[in-house]
Amino acid sequence: MIEIDNDGFTVAAEVIAEGLKLAPADIQPMLKAGIILSATEAGVDEDLGTFRLTFSTRHRRLRLVVDALGGVLSSSVLDFGEQPLPPASRRPARSEVYRRSGAFRRPRPLNITVLS
Repeated sequence: MIEIDNDGFTVAAEVIAEGLKLAPADIQPMLKAGIILSATEAGVDEDLGTFRLTFSTRHRRLRLVVDALGGVLSSSVLDFGEQPLPPASRRPARSEVYRRSGAFRRPRPLNITVLS
């Protein structure tokens, strides 16, 4: 479950670590250093009330689609092994779910919480 409040989204480091095959303790420092990139997008039209959270490193991308209450509707991982991700895979994309109106918007900031 992802927490959503007025300050943005809170995601446990363990969730990101599992998807990106990293240690949970490494998530926060890697985000601060820009080694892990993150982006948030809000669904529009038929997808209103859903959000897509994307985390990527040089070789992997984790994408979570959550509902307005923070429940994870779907998750996917793109893993290129030792090869780098194509540059387009590291940016927010207009997948079929979010393409229906031809637009998406970036909502509130993404906050990462490291749980001990």
